[in-house]
Amino acid sequence: MKGYLFLCSALLPALFLSCASKAVLSKPEQALTDTAYRLPVSDYIALDTATIGALAWRDFYDDVYLRRLINDALQSSTRMQTALYRIEQAEETAQVSMEQFFPSLDFAAEIRLRKDLNRTRSDVYHGLFYYNWEIDVWGRLRHTRRAKIKRLEQSVINRWGVQSMLIAQVAEQYYKLVVYRAKRDALKETVTRNKEVVEYWQSQQSEMLTITELSSHSYHEQSVAVEQAKSEWYSADAKLSSVEAEIFIAENLLNTLLNRSSGELELMSIEDLYASPVFRDTLQVGCPAQLLRYRPDVMKAEAALGEYLELNKAARAEFYPKVSLSGNIGFENNLFKSWFDVPASFVGSFLGGLTFPLFHRRAIRSQYKLSTLEHEIAFLNFRETLLNAQCEVSNTLMRCTMSMRQTESYYLSYLAERSAYEQSRTLLDKNKISSYDFVLVQNRYINAQISFYDSLLNTLLQRVAVYRSLGGGWQN
Repeated sequence: MKGYLFLCSALLPALFLSCASKAVLSKPEQALTDTAYRLPVSDYIALDTATIGALAWRDFYDDVYLRRLINDALQSSTRMQTALYRIEQAEETAQVSMEQFFPSLDFAAEIRLRKDLNRTRSDVYHGLFYYNWEIDVWGRLRHTRRAKIKRLEQSVINRWGVQSMLIAQVAEQYYKLVVYRAKRDALKETVTRNKEVVEYWQSQQSEMLTITELSSHSYHEQSVAVEQAKSEWYSADAKLSSVEAEIFIAENLLNTLLNRSSGELELMSIEDLYASPVFRDTLQVGCPAQLLRYRPDVMKAEAALGEYLELNKAARAEFYPKVSLSGNIGFENNLFKSWFDVPASFVGSFLGGLTFPLFHRRAIRSQYKLSTLEHEIAFLNFRETLLNAQCEVSNTLMRCTMSMRQTESYYLSYLAERSAYEQSRTLLDKNKISSYDFVLVQNRYINAQISFYDSLLNTLLQRVAVYRSLGGGWQN
């Protein structure tokens, strides 16, 4: 009869487990199905076995000044320091879960004073070591420890993501400053040039009024040119105010990323920047299987999926009986002076037991079901992260391809307008071109220069976005 009861007690957790949840735990590989990339392949983007996502940021950014700023930001950023503290917290939690495999040991010293009705006093002196050790037969502690390790892995990956995003933000603000300062110089030159043109031709018109008739064709032509120059003067002045505001904002943001309120910011000139290999090298983004390999958000979602899987296994182990060893060992005597007499005062006990979860008000079953649902939610989050990452990479590569193509076209247009402007100045000095036509050529040259700068900035930002979207930046 006792054997029958023991067999029923052993089978009872298995019966509960079979009825606990009918959900089938999905594997991470199932989330990788039905993914299709729409990747633009051109002279600017190449699919190869190599990928810039695996490059260290020092190898991707060849600008000396930018490297210096990124290094300073990584050293002083509060976000990086916070991420490191999160890792230390996760390490401590993992250490605690590791120590659960070893027995606990406590020491207690007691003095018991007793008197009976006859006022007879009998004192007992205890000095005992108490130990308790749960043997991990079903893997509950083992799966809990693996879950904590997965949480530690997420903390490390989170630091990688913070570093990758921080590097991208520093690079974005740096490139904005380079282009904005170049635009500011170009707009200042535009304002000065048009102001001088207006003042000079206004003086020429005054002399022409005294020499020629008011209806002179040359006079009216210069009047139109003066008004056109005024228009470009005021327009450039308005744009200059906007650009100066953008420079102020970018400097503040960059100094904030460097964890300071202000400071000197050394920048590369825009001519050296465009002449650098960054616009000549083809971006090696890797083959489709590598595009998401280095992304911290994907790795973190996968680690979270593994964590909840281990927690689910630990919750399932709660259905099984717990095997534990406990007892005490030490000294006990009625006389304190004879406390350490061996073997008379030496005492000890040993207890081994099985604890069966028979009735816990549905707590164990509910905990297992909740952990199963948490794992399913983690799986859905992992799949959604993969799809979002795939969409982001595909869109970023397309925008970068189009932006680099546009920048090359805008640069050729800028060179052509600059050549036309230089030739028109020569023709104007020889009186072979009207002043109105010269102003039009000058304005086209200025607009082509500003358009090239805007397209250049967009290309720079898109290249930074491609590097970040492929997971680049956290490899040192």
